[in-house]
Amino acid sequence: MPSKKKCHNKIYKTPPTPSPTRLRKFENGFILDCIAVSSISDDFSKLNPKLGQVIPPYNSQNDKSVKSYFKYKGMSKMLKRTKQLNGGCSIEGKAVDYFHNYGHRQIYLSQRNKSGAGHSRELTSGHSSFMSDIQPIMGYNGLFGYRRNTPQLRMQLSLFEKIKY
Repeated sequence: MPSKKKCHNKIYKTPPTPSPTRLRKFENGFILDCIAVSSISDDFSKLNPKLGQVIPPYNSQNDKSVKSYFKYKGMSKMLKRTKQLNGGCSIEGKAVDYFHNYGHRQIYLSQRNKSGAGHSRELTSGHSSFMSDIQPIMGYNGLFGYRRNTPQLRMQLSLFEKIKY
């Protein structure tokens, strides 16, 4: 009987958490220029045909989940007949594909992302920055957690420890 791999997390059986540097690389890989994309899509929404769409056009030949479908016996013959053999085009057509890959919107966004615009430390640090620099809260009751408004309590040191969060 072959030996089983040991799980890193026995409760959830999930893969190990990537290192912080790898997580940072993943977070930086996302395009974080939502305002630029929003203004571009608003500008192009008034034009016909709709060439400035934010969501890329769907091309089934590039879809990994249906890749095996295009390997069937008669499929290459049919793709050749419909002139879709070399990667084909999306549902919207070749003009929309070309504009999505080489149009003004794509050129602007790729130059913006190459130079690092739209990537602030707050946005790209992702979930790892949540509660990383938390400060203690000085409430109405002070550091000790209860009111010290009588002269006797003000003069005497606390009988308890400071509240630790």
